[in-house]
Amino acid sequence: MAIDFKVNETKLIDELDILLHTKSNVVLSKISSSQQFQDLIKKEFNILFFLIRKNKSSNELPNKLLKEFNDLSKLDFKIDETYEQNDGYQLVDDINYLSIYIKNIFKVDINDLSKLDVKVEDNQQNNYQQSANTNSNFNSQAAFAAGTFNNQNPFLQASAKMRLQSEIRSGKVYVFKDKPKIMITLKWILIAIFALFTIALILSGVFVFLCNNFKNGKQYNNGTDVMINTIFSGIIYVLMAITFIYYDYRIYLDAFDKKKANDNLKYRFDYNSMYFLIAIFIFIYIFDLFSNTASGNAWFFSSINTFVDKNPNIVTPLWGWYCSEIICVVLFICLIIAIIVAKVYSPKPDIDKINALLKQYTDELVKSAGV
Repeated sequence: MAIDFKVNETKLIDELDILLHTKSNVVLSKISSSQQFQDLIKKEFNILFFLIRKNKSSNELPNKLLKEFNDLSKLDFKIDETYEQNDGYQLVDDINYLSIYIKNIFKVDINDLSKLDVKVEDNQQNNYQQSANTNSNFNSQAAFAAGTFNNQNPFLQASAKMRLQSEIRSGKVYVFKDKPKIMITLKWILIAIFALFTIALILSGVFVFLCNNFKNGKQYNNGTDVMINTIFSGIIYVLMAITFIYYDYRIYLDAFDKKKANDNLKYRFDYNSMYFLIAIFIFIYIFDLFSNTASGNAWFFSSINTFVDKNPNIVTPLWGWYCSEIICVVLFICLIIAIIVAKVYSPKPDIDKINALLKQYTDELVKSAGV
């Protein structure tokens, strides 16, 4: 995902500036007392300084905001530079989580904190009083949680899902029912098939270039030979080989890269991404085999001996191309079979565990609303 680092840096500075300079006692109290809120702000600061390094910015405001946060929280937090950008989506999600948290807990948009300070405080106090009057057996914190939040709250659900997605991406949480070892074997097989496929495609591309402008074996009405130009086909083969290398590398990283160990990727096969690859392969082969209208029919299905007789100067590359095409088709069939088997043995999501985690994260948000 392509993101504008400068825009996100400015957005995060603005939001932290609003948050740390609000006059709302409720918000300020939570900054000084809630460890969860403090941890969230710390993470946002780490992201901010990550963006500052990325953009090579010289703005002094972030340092002043960091000092303001330490003063309010009575902490001595220093930027630890532990934030790593795995992908653009995660970075944007992590930045947006601050405004989502503010919306969930204080029932106000973060940009309105400076304008609605008193109203925020009044609303919070009214909620406490209303909930306490409803059932005197509840203490104020429990009443606030029961009266204001519930597991059906869409903002809480969105926040909980965002956290779960982040922990799945990082590998902190495994959300499938089992870890089938056969998936490791299947991924090695897929890596081998993709590697062989890449080699076969490259060989096809090389032979195609060497066979450029070979004779079809037929003639036009004026008696001249029908010539087949194969430069375009050669380019297509090379591009497909690059695509296969990419898929091969991705499977290896997901399953066997210890630096990015994530069992969600290791044991789960993303067969959905293969549909695009299969469709492209079929389309390209059909296009390549039938696009030459001048030949009157698909040369690939004509007699190879006819081509050899008409093109004695390129017999070796012509046979090499023909054999490489057959190998590619065989490997494609093997790939389809391996994908089907991988789909059958791929672990199923543990729905009960996922729901339990979402409930846990939602409950934690509810509890964090107390003072």
